[in-house]
Amino acid sequence: MGKETWPSLEQGELQVKKITRAEKGYELNLVEQLLNCYLAGFRALSKKTGRISALVLAQLLLVVRSFTSLRCAYDLLQKGYYSQAIMLIRSAEEDYLTCRDCEVSKATMDALLDGKGELGKGKLTFSEMAKRISPEFHKNWKTNYGQLSEIAHPRQLAMVIVANLRDKKPYLGGDYNENAFTGTCHQLLRSAVGMTEFVYKLLGDRAAQWEKDIAPAVEEATRYVERISKTYKGNN
Repeated sequence: MGKETWPSLEQGELQVKKITRAEKGYELNLVEQLLNCYLAGFRALSKKTGRISALVLAQLLLVVRSFTSLRCAYDLLQKGYYSQAIMLIRSAEEDYLTCRDCEVSKATMDALLDGKGELGKGKLTFSEMAKRISPEFHKNWKTNYGQLSEIAHPRQLAMVIVANLRDKKPYLGGDYNENAFTGTCHQLLRSAVGMTEFVYKLLGDRAAQWEKDIAPAVEEATRYVERISKTYKGNN
């Protein structure tokens, strides 16, 4: 490693982005289509007037936060920063779960909006939130969130992604890796499809038209997620 040289960060990122777009243009287009669906939803939401409930406010803020995380993850995905993209996708998964729990737990909403209580403790942990939905949901949540955490935290799987075993050197900055891309893109699309549930709820009487408009993009993304899930079933 002593005499190894690398291009500048900007040069390296542009090179990886070029390769990614050439190799995975279809997948990137799926993500971009979904993110544009959110933008269409936000435009429709901006036309709504009147007072909103605490629940609507909480879910709106969580949806916006999730969208921003997924948008940044999309940028990182193109540049080969897979671990960093996974961290943001993991955050979006937390936002989704909190959106759902706000509907059944006033304590969660009070902690989120007013600081009355502390999220992450007692009955306000993500695990407890998932249990309140259903045992089956909790089981699936634990598996998926656990895999995301293996990469988000300094653990063995996270180290494998940093180590370039082929060239016997670490990845400095981003680098294109097909398997890492596929796994990250799968998680990004899965999370983005899931959160549309709350955009729909927030839109109220404008939801039906929005759902109709975005249906082709959501259905195509869902088919991709299901295909990758089936292909890599049982693997991280």
